[in-house]
Amino acid sequence: MNDKIDIESEGSSELEGWEQEMAKILKKSEAPQLPPEKIEALLATLKPMVTARREEPDLNPPEPNSRWRIGEFLRLVRDQASLFEPPFWMAMGFILLCNLALLMSDRLGALISMLILVLPLFGGIAMIYSLHAIRGGLWEIEQVSAAGIHRIFTARLLLMFGLQLFLALPLLLYYGSQSGGWALARMAVAWLAPTVALSGITLFLFSRWGEWPSVAIAVLVWGSLILFGAKRASFIGFAEMILTHIVFNPLLPLLGALGLAIGLIFGALGMQKLTSRSSIWS
Repeated sequence: MNDKIDIESEGSSELEGWEQEMAKILKKSEAPQLPPEKIEALLATLKPMVTARREEPDLNPPEPNSRWRIGEFLRLVRDQASLFEPPFWMAMGFILLCNLALLMSDRLGALISMLILVLPLFGGIAMIYSLHAIRGGLWEIEQVSAAGIHRIFTARLLLMFGLQLFLALPLLLYYGSQSGGWALARMAVAWLAPTVALSGITLFLFSRWGEWPSVAIAVLVWGSLILFGAKRASFIGFAEMILTHIVFNPLLPLLGALGLAIGLIFGALGMQKLTSRSSIWS
């Protein structure tokens, strides 16, 4: 009888100890606080879904991977844009103003250097910034969203590519009007290939090591290439070298295809790893 009481008391003490440990863990496992603008954007996205389900209950709701209409997808892209903070839009505006100022001052050499040297690096960093929300507590919500995590990622990446194209348009349109469609196509490939390659590699690094290591490696590698070229040309002098050795290089189609392939492969691997995670709360 005494043995039975001892066993029950021992089990009770172990249970109490387990409950105390769980209480400590739960106190430490608090969801991160979100900025007010992200909370407002999240509520703006969720309220129409809640209203639709209340008005039209459906015992068989559509699967997240079902086909969407283009209008719904564009609304998803717009919702992703609402998650970006004002400093990001200020950086976008600053770069665009720099491009327009160089264009109006007819400093085509500096504008070409900006297009080929600066914008690809900005695109890679902006890509990481666009995925910063998954570190801020929205990842779990996105995973259970009716839109589906793959569609959300696709919308976000499409938005970032569209913004990068918007920054590159001033030079591309000006150069095309001055030099013709063939030169415009070659210039577009010379900008697009490194932009996609650097963005894809940075996304891959981000999926493995997080924000700062991926940005640091991208800046180090790209900066090293620029410094290597700077030994032979100034910033404005880069334009002549770019036109001679890249834009009008006979191997440009092959180099462009290689850059696109590298970016798409590494980007797909990074995206697959990110979307396969069950949780990345820090």
